[in-house]
Amino acid sequence: MLRRAISPQSSLGPHLIRRLATLAPTESVRVIVALGERGDAELPAKRLTTEERNARIAATREVAMRAFDDIDAILRDNGGRRLGDRPTALGTITVEATAKGVHALANSQHVAAILDDQPVRRIQ
Repeated sequence: MLRRAISPQSSLGPHLIRRLATLAPTESVRVIVALGERGDAELPAKRLTTEERNARIAATREVAMRAFDDIDAILRDNGGRRLGDRPTALGTITVEATAKGVHALANSQHVAAILDDQPVRRIQ
């Protein structure tokens, strides 16, 4: 298994790290996992056509789906589960996992970032 030169915990934000520290060992948290290597997306020089955008979305999803076996094994070993059948257009998946599971995901070569899944609220 390849290891990133960057600290695995750098894929976790400080707020999420603090939140994980307060969880009981069997308590789960919902997080959004960005799959892929850091910096693997290049910005286009011009606006993409619809076909080009769709091709990039398909490629992003394909790369993310190749990581599912490893991600599922990590989640299974740590009492977690994936909450969707396929990644988003941005290559993310939502999972429920224990703090131990989230830290194990952060160590995966397939994970670029892990974000706290926060509720969407209407602005008043």
